[in-house]
Amino acid sequence: MAQLSFNFFKSCANKEMICWNEWLETFNPIKNNVSSNSSYDGMMFETYGNDLVEINKSIESNSYSVWTALDSDGVILIASGLFNVNRIGYFLTKISPPNFMQVLDN
Repeated sequence: MAQLSFNFFKSCANKEMICWNEWLETFNPIKNNVSSNSSYDGMMFETYGNDLVEINKSIESNSYSVWTALDSDGVILIASGLFNVNRIGYFLTKISPPNFMQVLDN
């Protein structure tokens, strides 16, 4: 299976890196209303089951923007978009990013 490295994120065109608190304030992630014990203060969606069904519904309806929490060489990054490799979970936000963005989980 292919592995993403931190260099993948450094080299993406039109990227922007922001910190966790700035991401929270700017993009307004929603609470996971499917699972009651989700990580990241109840905001992360799992990569399987009913959580993944909710993510796919959001993509189909274009109601929220999807972000993916990724393990990149031991560093947790949250990237705008839906990724399958090295994913830890997903987030949904009310505000869409203007381009590819990354969030450093501090």
